[in-house]
Amino acid sequence: MRLLLSLALLTASWSALAQNLIGTVIGISSGDTISIQVRSAKYKVRLHEINAPYLDKPWGNEARYALANKIYKKRVRVKTIGPPRSRQVIGKVTFDGRDINREMVAEGHARVSRKYMQDESLLEVEAAARAQGLGQWSLQTPAKSEEKQTDEP
Repeated sequence: MRLLLSLALLTASWSALAQNLIGTVIGISSGDTISIQVRSAKYKVRLHEINAPYLDKPWGNEARYALANKIYKKRVRVKTIGPPRSRQVIGKVTFDGRDINREMVAEGHARVSRKYMQDESLLEVEAAARAQGLGQWSLQTPAKSEEKQTDEP
């Protein structure tokens, strides 16, 4: 009986955590990965549905700086996708009512991850950024911009 009660409490507490983490951004690893502090716990958060260039690739540092300018040292909400793995989560980040994942795509700092995409409207947002030559798309020639992207989480 105690085991069942413990499991029920654990499930209920995870259910609340699985929906939202609210914390302060304490680090920006790249244009699609941040670290947040939630009370005494720290989490690495991979922004869901998007891929920013690696830091050693063209526009990688610019994407990281763009994300930092939006949310570094800010209190954000992360709607998590699935359970955390070793304090690492995948999620949708909002700040002050703004969808940060979507903004990164709209400004050309990240691509849509076709493999993990759930919101197909992001494809239109990416296409508009590409057509306007924003962010990383300002560096691409038409032939290069059609290259296959990787969808690594």
